[in-house]
Amino acid sequence: MKCKKGYELKVLSGNLSGFYIGTLCEEGLPNCRLSLGYFSTRDSCERSLQDNTFVVRRCPENDYCNGDGDCGLTD
Repeated sequence: MKCKKGYELKVLSGNLSGFYIGTLCEEGLPNCRLSLGYFSTRDSCERSLQDNTFVVRRCPENDYCNGDGDCGLTD
């Protein structure tokens, strides 16, 4: 699954917060966090991504990144 900008959605880890669904930029750095909240385990985050059951986070950074629109996911 990809975001509107064409970045592949991945399971990423926050420093202390747990795991989240987000994207990486061309340089391999975190680009944005798409999932609302964090998951306590990598497995639960991966299942949520695979099943597309996560809630997409609405925030100013993601709106700005997508031209004042939501992140919009593609298959």
